[in-house]
This record gives sequence, C-alpha cells and structure tokens, in this order.
Amino acid sequence: MEWAEGALEDLQLKASLAVARELVSLAQSILDYHYPSDGGARHPYLWRRGITPQRRAELDAALARGDFSESGQRNAWDYVFYYQRRPAARGGGYKVLNIYTNGELISALSHIK
Repeated sequence: MEWAEGALEDLQLKASLAVARELVSLAQSILDYHYPSDGGARHPYLWRRGITPQRRAELDAALARGDFSESGQRNAWDYVFYYQRRPAARGGGYKVLNIYTNGELISALSHIK
C-alpha cells in the first residue's frame, strides 16, 4: 500500500483524526473488493467508498427501519478512495491518490468524458 502526498494531505485536511485512522485501516482491507454501489473504475483508476459490506448492510437496515439519522459529523463512509493498482514490478498492491468526499467524487466524475 502506498499513499500519494495528495491523499495524505486530504486525510489531514478533510477528516477528523478518528475518521482518518479508520480510513487508513479500511484501505488495508477493502480496496480489493468492488461493490457496484460503493466502488467502480474509470480505467486506469478505481474508486471505493470507505465502507465495508457489513457496515453497508447495517446502514441499509437502519434506514429501512427508520432508525438512521445524520449526526452532522462525517464518517468513513462519507469519503471515497481514488486509487490505482501498482505494477507488479513495484510490489503490486495499490497507490491511494486522493481521498474525496462523496460530493467531490460526484463532481469529479461528472467532468470526465
């Protein structure tokens, strides 16, 4: 796992310390998995929300019950990893290029043709 300077700056500027720590931990475990609603690709780049499938199921269930309310604070699932695969010659794995908020990602993707 490699972090671009921009991604590290994003963590410091956009996320609380607790959320930044959770995002770093999540990057170690979820970037290999792509789920249509929480990740995708725009070759050669990939994007993935900071949420596990288990947490997604919990949030969806809470929404269905009407138990979910916004706290006003951002959570890891409010952020998106923008990354690419590292070449095998460089050890494989991934390089996280940026961390976007959900709104920033939507705006960025809408400008790509």
